[in-house]
Formats: sequence, C-alpha cells, structure tokens
Amino acid sequence: MEHSIVQLMDLPDELIMIILNKLDNSEVLYSIMDVNTRLNQINELANLKCFSLASNSETYVYDELIVPNLRRMSNLEKLSLHLVIECKVRFIDGANLKRNIIIHMPNLNEFTFNIRSIILINDQTHLLSNEDIQHTLTSLSDHQVISCVDYFPSNKTGQCHFYTYPHTRVHYDNITNNFPGGLFKHVRIATLFDERPFEHTFFIQIAQAFPFLNELI
Repeated sequence: MEHSIVQLMDLPDELIMIILNKLDNSEVLYSIMDVNTRLNQINELANLKCFSLASNSETYVYDELIVPNLRRMSNLEKLSLHLVIECKVRFIDGANLKRNIIIHMPNLNEFTFNIRSIILINDQTHLLSNEDIQHTLTSLSDHQVISCVDYFPSNKTGQCHFYTYPHTRVHYDNITNNFPGGLFKHVRIATLFDERPFEHTFFIQIAQAFPFLNELI
C-alpha cells in the first residue's frame, strides 16, 4: 500500500485548530510562509490558550508574519518561542518582545523563549552590548533569562542570543567564546561558531555544561 502524505494546508480548519490547541504538549514545526494565508482565514486564533513555535532555521519574516499572527492570539496563557531571526537593523531584545507581543496578551502567565537574532554590521555607530540587552530583559519572564552578544568583524555580522533558563531544547547552536555557562541536561547537539580560536579551557567548560552531549559540530 502506498503511503499518503497529508500536509497542514490540506487539513480542515477544525483540525488545524485542534493541532494548535495541543501545542502546549508538543511542538509543531512548520513554515509560517506556507500557512500564513490560511491562518488569516481562521477566526479562532483568539481562542487559543497555549501556543509553541519552534524552528532551527533562520526566518526573515518575524515582523511581517510571526508578530501579526501572535497578536491575534490575544487570550494566550502560555507561550513558547524558539526562533532564529534575521534582522534588518537591530537585534530582537526584551523591549521588542514586550512591545510587539506581550502587551497584546493580557492573560499570559507563562512565557519561555530561546531567541537568536542576527544583524549585518555596516556603518553602525553604536553596537549594543550584552549589558544593554540584559537591561531590556527584566520582568520579561518568571524564569531566569541568560543572554550573550557577539560581533564578528570579518564576517560583518552580529549575534544576540537570549533564553529562559533552565534551557529545555535538545539543540544549542552557535556557541561562542562568550558562552555564559550553565547546566544543559537536555542538549544533545551543539554547534560552535567564532572568529577567535577556542582554547582548551573552553572545551572543559563545554564538557561540564553539556553532560549528555552526543554531537559537537
């Protein structure tokens, strides 16, 4: 018997809403670009109580698609975001999340996240430091929030990574020499990226931070 392939776009609205309502127990990875038009036709997003969106791929449509659809979920009580975002000018920071998302969810009582944003370095006169980012993260979540900011002059890019701790993802990507440390029992795959060489003491720190790591790339 041949296997049938059913995609999210093929499902009726009722089944899509059932899937979205179950996202507090399981993360569904999908392309926002593919389902955005369909989501715009569903009027029940405001009834969602829990929602989780996770992707290890870079997205260029945070402002255009992700934020508008999240704002429609005005009755959310639990939200989990795990995203890699290509930004045009500024990093995503706590002020951005508060202004664009949290303020539109008055019933939100649990917010976990793992946000890594990337910018191109051109002629910016002021580059944000990790301390600048930390100031924006206060009162963002009941969890501890860890951040790390790096700039790569040769690559002409900058990276800002912040997340709620304890970290529950199985991936931890683009670890740099500025890795803030911690204990990450869930991580099985980690990747490294930096323009400066990694020293022996760095790998000792990695071994201690990721006791159940299966793959280091």
